[in-house]
Amino acid sequence: MSITNRVAIFASYNKNGKVLDYIYTYLNALKEVASTVIFVADNKISKREQKKLLKYCSYVEAKRHGEYDFGSYKRGLIYAKQNGLLDNFEELVLCNDASYCVSSLVPAFNQMEDRACDFWAMTASKEHQSHLQSYFLVFKKQVVNHPNFFVFFNEVGKKDSFWSVVSSYELPLKDFYESLGFKGSSLFSLDYGSEDNPTYYPIECIEHGVPLIKRKLFSDYEYLMKSTSVYKTVFYLKNNYPKAYKDVLDGCSSINVAFLLYKITTITLIPHVKHMLHEIGRFIYRKDVSRRGLVRHRFFTVPLIMYRKHDHQD
Repeated sequence: MSITNRVAIFASYNKNGKVLDYIYTYLNALKEVASTVIFVADNKISKREQKKLLKYCSYVEAKRHGEYDFGSYKRGLIYAKQNGLLDNFEELVLCNDASYCVSSLVPAFNQMEDRACDFWAMTASKEHQSHLQSYFLVFKKQVVNHPNFFVFFNEVGKKDSFWSVVSSYELPLKDFYESLGFKGSSLFSLDYGSEDNPTYYPIECIEHGVPLIKRKLFSDYEYLMKSTSVYKTVFYLKNNYPKAYKDVLDGCSSINVAFLLYKITTITLIPHVKHMLHEIGRFIYRKDVSRRGLVRHRFFTVPLIMYRKHDHQD
């Protein structure tokens, strides 16, 4: 399918009004699969940065709206509709800056081209409930042309938390469009139980064709607790995707690095230290009882005190 038939809306947010290098890597990959890229930021961006973005995007909107990524999707859709960008297209892509783009997006689209579905996501999760994850969504023209397609996004408004956005928009999205008679699918999903979230397993995602890694892996406490070892992921990127490895390093601010190091120490090192101290203690002193009731107090593995269990009260 020609890239001229795809319109992409890229949602972004940075509290400091910056556009980090990894976003340009992502946008460059997005240009391979879409001729029209609309960039909508939930924050102000300098004129200089906007000018740079226009080398990758056909339109840039940057102002605070406080409606998270779905609010940016909504605004991008309004612009696309008002400017006739949805009059002659084949697919609509909604994606955001929550991920590092590791490699080309082309293989993912090629893999999904013959899939029997009307809309799809890079990954599907069963966390909280079965749903398509909204950091990368693709809708075919028959879905977008449905009279009720915009009903879902027109109802997007301000929410008081990220979780409110997830529960109000991401979780019900698949059910909404399937209720219109369309079929949703995903490039990759897991079956690890009720708390199944593929993005906790970034290496598995990449090896199954998903070229994106969630940024939360390197900063969010929940991801650090549940995901594949961050050490393993970083070294995997370094050895296989050096550009993505650089983007990860550049994308971590000093605050995030300090936070990450603290969490890694808390989660991984402290338990190992506790285990090491326990083993040292067992080496210095250990008490055991044989099957015949012989009590042995060992010091440096040498049994120095021995007696029958029934002769003493412990």
